Amino acid sequence: MLIAPGASMSQSRARELTAVSAVAAATFAGVTIASATRASAHVDRTLSPRLAFRPKSRRRRVAGSLSPVGKWYTILSAATVGGALVARDPQHRLAGGTIAASSIIATLLSLSLDHVLPQPPVPANHRHDPRKPVFPSGHGLVSTAVASTAAYVLSRETMVDARTATIAAATFSLANPALKLAVRKHWLSDAVGGVAAGVAVAAACCAAYEQLRNA
Repeated sequence: MLIAPGASMSQSRARELTAVSAVAAATFAGVTIASATRASAHVDRTLSPRLAFRPKSRRRRVAGSLSPVGKWYTILSAATVGGALVARDPQHRLAGGTIAASSIIATLLSLSLDHVLPQPPVPANHRHDPRKPVFPSGHGLVSTAVASTAAYVLSRETMVDARTATIAAATFSLANPALKLAVRKHWLSDAVGGVAAGVAVAAACCAAYEQLRNA
């Protein structure tokens, strides 16, 4: 049976994305073990003050004020509405659905992990709430999953320039957890774990998109 070139390319991309998702998931598992066993504690505590802005500085206040941008409810709302707008065009319905699905999956995963994973002692700026779950960083997980998924599917649909979308997604994905490091509300391992989990979700969603694209 002959396979159309477009379908063959989608299948190849789906396999590659599945591999990326698996590697990212393995990375997340490794960081989770390091956090749970406190193997990463020395690095976290050493780098925490070096990555943070000075207390009461203007940059620290700005970083704190930008925190809501990376909250799960902000990104979930924006991705759901944005995905629905993209899906209004029948030709882009799958792309819009993939963006919305990525935000929902990432949010549910982030909230679930807060309850099931062992948590490290909270960083300095969460000392008032010692039971606050911080691993993995939800800012890293949700923003990375949604931004990466949106950049990929919109560029595949030729709705945005691929290079510009990739740069924007990478900037958004890394800036959100970096802001939390800047105000000492996450450890570095929290941020790395969140980004790795976000990449795993995004790659899995994009793999599913490729499988369905020419089905």
